[in-house]
Amino acid sequence: MLTPLDIHNKEFRRAFRGYAEAEVDEFLDQVVRDMEVLLKEKNALEERIAELESRLSNYQALEETLKQTLILAEATADEVRANARREAEIILKEAQTKAKEIMDEAEARAQLSIREAQARVKRTQEEFEDLKRQVHTFKARVRSLFMTQLDLLGDVAAEQAAATDQPAAGVGRPAGQQALAGNPAGGAGRPAGQQAADRSGPAGASDAPAGSGAAEDDDGP
Repeated sequence: MLTPLDIHNKEFRRAFRGYAEAEVDEFLDQVVRDMEVLLKEKNALEERIAELESRLSNYQALEETLKQTLILAEATADEVRANARREAEIILKEAQTKAKEIMDEAEARAQLSIREAQARVKRTQEEFEDLKRQVHTFKARVRSLFMTQLDLLGDVAAEQAAATDQPAAGVGRPAGQQALAGNPAGGAGRPAGQQAADRSGPAGASDAPAGSGAAEDDDGP
């Protein structure tokens, strides 16, 4: 390749009717100067090209790195999304299972509470019915005792009336004979208390019917 120095050192042979030497030298000097400028620009451009090529290479490497990073990021994002979806499904299933367990437990407790309440109501009804029977029985017994006392009072009054109606029958007889004469034949030789007990026996034996009648009266309208 021709250099400015080659042009500067170039010598031409002299010939007849040749070019003017001063003009040729001046032209050559101008060519040398322009060529030096061009060479400097060429070198500068080559350095610039080399720099740009280096930067381009770096950019290409960075681009490749970015591409790989992007691919890795996309793969990681896909994996994260898949893991999140699986975890969400697991959490949802666990929540549904827990909710079903809570509902089943609540239903079981409710059923147990209902059964216990029904049992308490049944026991209360049974106790109430038993109390009603006891009240009816007590009323019947009180009524029977009252009727027995009324019968006893009536018998005593009848005896007193009979004793006042027959005063002459006991004149001139001992007191014991008069007492025997005052008693009816069925009560001869027995104390008055035993006779009263004999009279209360049938009335006491009628406790059950009287009680039944009292219960029927209380249950009536």
